[in-house]
Amino acid sequence: MFKSIRFRLTLYFALLIAIILLTASYLLYENAYENRISNIDGSLSVVVGDMIYDILDGDKLDTQELDEDTKEIEEQLKINTLHMRIMKYNLVTNRQNTVAKSSKTKDSVFKNWDVKKDTKEHLVYYQTLNNYRNAIQFVKIDENTILSVQVAVMISFKDESLRQTILVLFGVNFVIFLFSLP
Repeated sequence: MFKSIRFRLTLYFALLIAIILLTASYLLYENAYENRISNIDGSLSVVVGDMIYDILDGDKLDTQELDEDTKEIEEQLKINTLHMRIMKYNLVTNRQNTVAKSSKTKDSVFKNWDVKKDTKEHLVYYQTLNNYRNAIQFVKIDENTILSVQVAVMISFKDESLRQTILVLFGVNFVIFLFSLP
C-alpha cells in the first residue's frame, strides 16, 4: 500500500496543501493581530495627546480626575480597562515619582523609563509589556523636570473579531483539506 506511487503522491499532495493552508492561516492571523495593535496604538495616541493638552493648558491632573477621564475615555473609545499614570522625573537627581495614576492601575502595567535630557518630547513611544499595550510621551516642564504621560490597555485575544478570524481560518482550512484528499 505504501509502495504505491499513487498513494505516495496523494499523501505528498495532502501534506503540501496542509502546509500551504497553515502558512496562509498564520499570515492572516498575524495581519489581524497587527491591525488590532495599530488600532490600539491610534486610540492610545489620542488619549496621551489629550492628557498632554490638559497638562500644558495648566490643568493639574490628580488621581480623581484621571479616574473620571478613564471612565469617559473607556466609553468613548470602547476600550476595556484603561490604565493611566503620570510620572515626574528630576534630571538633576535622577529621581522619579508618581504624580497621579488612575486608581485601578498597577505598576506592573508600565515600564519605568530611563529618561535622559535628550528625550524627544513630540514622539509617542509604544511597547507591549505583560499583555498590555503601552504608549508614553514625555513633556519637558522646565530645564530639570520632565513628565511622562503613560497610558496602557490590555491586549485581549478574546476580542470578538480576532476570535471570529481564527475560527473562520481553521474552519476553511479544514474543509479545503478534506476536499483535497481523494
